[in-house]
Amino acid sequence: MTTRVRRQWRPASAGPFWTAALFFAWISLASPAFAQTTTATLRGKVSDGQAGVLPGATVTARQTHTNTSRASVTSELGQYVIPNLPPGPYDILVELPRFATTRRSALVLQVGQEVTIDFVLTLATVQETIEVVGGVGLLEITKTSLGATIKNDQLDALPVVKPYEPVPYRAFELPDPFGSAKIELAIAAAAKSKGGANAPDAARPKEPLEAYPLESLKMVGTLSQKNVTYALVRADNSVYRVKAGNYLGQNFGVITGITDNQINLKELVQDASGDWTERKIALQIVEAEAAKGR
Repeated sequence: MTTRVRRQWRPASAGPFWTAALFFAWISLASPAFAQTTTATLRGKVSDGQAGVLPGATVTARQTHTNTSRASVTSELGQYVIPNLPPGPYDILVELPRFATTRRSALVLQVGQEVTIDFVLTLATVQETIEVVGGVGLLEITKTSLGATIKNDQLDALPVVKPYEPVPYRAFELPDPFGSAKIELAIAAAAKSKGGANAPDAARPKEPLEAYPLESLKMVGTLSQKNVTYALVRADNSVYRVKAGNYLGQNFGVITGITDNQINLKELVQDASGDWTERKIALQIVEAEAAKGR
């Protein structure tokens, strides 16, 4: 008589390796239970009064707290899905040409909800909107959560994200910070502060004869009108009439007096240290021009 012994193989020891393997296998199988979401999903179907599906309808979910919207267009089967909706109160709007617009208001979505809402649209003879109060006909398919449900008062305590408000640009009339005019004013201000009280006024409008060097100007005569003495100065082929207080030359020369023979000026010149000093100079009459005039 023969006796057969059936042996079964077993691991020599249920040590750390097998413990870790069993743990990770359990984690992989149980991982869906640990899934956590912070948003909600809205889905459903849009049909007509005869239970026919309506593709191409636009379903818009607008969160009333933030005034932000998400939209979806129904498929060939009349189905729509709007995922990743932040929790809060919503207004749902369903639109399709030739059908009355349907709006469902006061719908509150919670964290982790997946809500199904079906809409039935009717043909519109005039422009109309059908209002439906939220909470009617809701079917909660799933609700995934890891811990406690967030309540509405906790959502209300969250800061509200304000919508972006564009600000019009109103600085067109201001000086260009990189333009030549702005740079010239800055240089003039620096020169004035460095040159002291004698620094010229760079903001003063230039007079026509300041475009010429003083040596290129010629005094050709004088003229008296109403007790005011004028000097006649020729520049190029033109003759100008000037009086005390006018400017000549390119060294900020101001006329301090006029006689029959010369024009007395006070110029401002800059020395090597950058300081401005006064210099008196005279522009005498051209004798040949005076004799020709007589």
